[in-house]
Amino acid sequence: MLREALDTALTAVKHDPRDAAVVALARAYADAIDRGDVLKAGPPLLSALRELQMTPASRSAPVEGGAPSDGDTDELDELDARRAERAERAERRRAAAGQHDTPPVD
Repeated sequence: MLREALDTALTAVKHDPRDAAVVALARAYADAIDRGDVLKAGPPLLSALRELQMTPASRSAPVEGGAPSDGDTDELDELDARRAERAERAERRRAAAGQHDTPPVD
C-alpha cells in the first residue's frame, strides 16, 4: 500500500541517477512499513524522502549549493558587490605597499 504510493510519487519526480541508492532505501523502508514495521522503518523513510526532496518541507527549503530564489537575488548581488569592492581596496593597499597575492617567480 505505502510502496505503491511511493512508486507513484517517484514517477512524478525527476531524480539524478546518483539518487538510485536512496530511492532503493526508500522502497525498502516502504516495504517494511507495509509489513507492519512502522516504528522501525518510518523515521528512516521520512529521512530518505527528505533527501529526495519529496516532502512539502524539503521542497520549500533552500537547496544547498542551489540557486537563490528571486527574492534573495538582489540581496546576494549586493553582498557580492560589497565583497568585491573590499577585495579591490585591499589589493590596491597591498600593491601600494609593494605586496602581491602571488608569490615571486624564481
